[in-house]
Amino acid sequence: MCICTTLYFWANISGTLATEKLTFGTSNSVFPDVLFGMAADKTFGQVGENKIGGIFGLGLKGDASFIGTFGFNFSYCLGGVTNVNYDRNVLVIGDKAVLNGTAIPFESYNGQYFLTLEGISIGEDRLNINPDVFVKKDYNGGVIIDSGVTLTFLTRPAYEEVRARTYQIMFSHFFAVQYRTGWSDDLCFKMRNIENIQYFPDFIFHFGNNADLRVNGIRMFYEKIAGRVVCLGIAPNGANNREDDQRHLSMIGLNAQEYVNVGHDPLGKMIYLQEVFGCADLYGNSS
Repeated sequence: MCICTTLYFWANISGTLATEKLTFGTSNSVFPDVLFGMAADKTFGQVGENKIGGIFGLGLKGDASFIGTFGFNFSYCLGGVTNVNYDRNVLVIGDKAVLNGTAIPFESYNGQYFLTLEGISIGEDRLNINPDVFVKKDYNGGVIIDSGVTLTFLTRPAYEEVRARTYQIMFSHFFAVQYRTGWSDDLCFKMRNIENIQYFPDFIFHFGNNADLRVNGIRMFYEKIAGRVVCLGIAPNGANNREDDQRHLSMIGLNAQEYVNVGHDPLGKMIYLQEVFGCADLYGNSS
């Protein structure tokens, strides 16, 4: 056992690490020296802050990743991203992982899953975003799908287009008033009737291989002040001031994956996205 500190993108996590023998189901499924830990201090700066206990490694690299160590297929389905009391989220590792839906090839770098994102639409309007801003060039930029961040983060040029269109819709269709917070990149609104946010148009992420991820508009917002203020759950990359390969990185976070079964085939280098009404549709009542 040892004390450790690690960096998850721009989030600092410190705590205790140890190894243990894990046994699953039967005595035949025994994995010795599995690295795991407990987070004692963490700074994520996102929805659900101070309610995250640590990171379960689902990347393709490193001793701290269960998948990186053993290479299993896995799938997860999340229906309550910001609700810590929601008890029907599911993670399946191994032969029973659900690999259904739209197949998207991925490339791996530093254990992350890089996808080809070609554009973003809000409703029927495709935003004026140069696809080049999503291209990974050498060791810089690109787009990953990630289960360790709640919000979706975009490189600055893409974020500004999303921000401008969101502001226009909220002002002209919902008669919302911008609500200022302490962070200039927050895009928050005070609404006459906060329940109307359910009518915000879908966000559509256009991936390569003619694959679209359609996200119900309400899922890309979160309540800043209950019943009064909502904020866009898309933010500019928090590493824009850093001089490394994360400066232009975009991340499809959990809010864009809510009620989507996300299947991973590490060996086949494919990710599968299947929209569901509830995780019980795929995993039965146990979900």
